[in-house]
Parts: sequence; structure tokens; C-alpha cells
Amino acid sequence: MPLQVLLVPPVRGLVVLAIDPGFRSGCKLAVVDATGAPQTIECRTIFPHPPQKRAEQAITELQTIIEHHGVDLIAVGDGTACHETEQLVSGLISRMKGKKLKYTLVSENGASVYSVSKAGQTDLPDMVPEERSAISLARRLQDPLAELVKVRLLL
Repeated sequence: MPLQVLLVPPVRGLVVLAIDPGFRSGCKLAVVDATGAPQTIECRTIFPHPPQKRAEQAITELQTIIEHHGVDLIAVGDGTACHETEQLVSGLISRMKGKKLKYTLVSENGASVYSVSKAGQTDLPDMVPEERSAISLARRLQDPLAELVKVRLLL
């Protein structure tokens, strides 16, 4: 893990929607509040990319989540389907002209390891690994050092 990742300043006080991109298995979503606590009602999966290609449905779901929870920032994981998901989010932001909404890419390094680890299961016991992974992406923005320490201890 590069040192510069650990030097990223925390993004405090924002509601974050994390998207863990994927093709076949879809894009996993998680909303965390300004403190990093998951709002588990909004952990779900959308399928905007091939093979399902349900982009319009995904955009509608994202808009609903953003408006319902007052999302300030979208964190997009930098793994598989990142570019396609980034395009989707960029288009979504263009449609939501009245909303001050931004997105950023977040390193997925170690998120899947954490999501299936004992530490991940202890931290978020009532969630499946895909939800833990998305929540970890959001928390990496809010408190990068605290979240990445969990991953580093597992590697």
C-alpha cells in the first residue's frame, strides 16, 4: 500500500454513498452517515453494466438514495468496472443540477480481504461481505488511516 494513501486527509461531516463497481455481480452500494455508521437500509446492488445493462433503473435508484439520505459525496471503487461506473455517476450528477454532489475514486486495495476477514465480521456482523466492502470504501474517505489500518493488519 503506497504511503501517499495514508496521507490523504479525512473527509469529515459528509454523508457518503459508496459504489463498489462490478459487471456480472453488479455494483454494490452502501450509504454511511457523517460519522461512518452504515445506514443499512440502503445497502443494495444495482446492475447498470453488461450483461444486465439496467443503467436507467440504476440511475433512478441512485437518485432516490441520494435524495432520501442527503448524500453529499459518492465514492467509486477503483477496481473492475470503475471507468464505466464513473461515467454513470458523472451522468447522474449532470442530471441532478440543483444538488451540490461530487464523486471521487477510492482505492479498493484490501477491501475484499477485509470484507471476509474476522475483523470485518466483528466490525459489521449483520452484513454480507459485499456490503462490508462498500462500507469500507466510504469509510476510507471519512477516516482513511483508521480504515486502512484494519486492512493493513490483515495483509
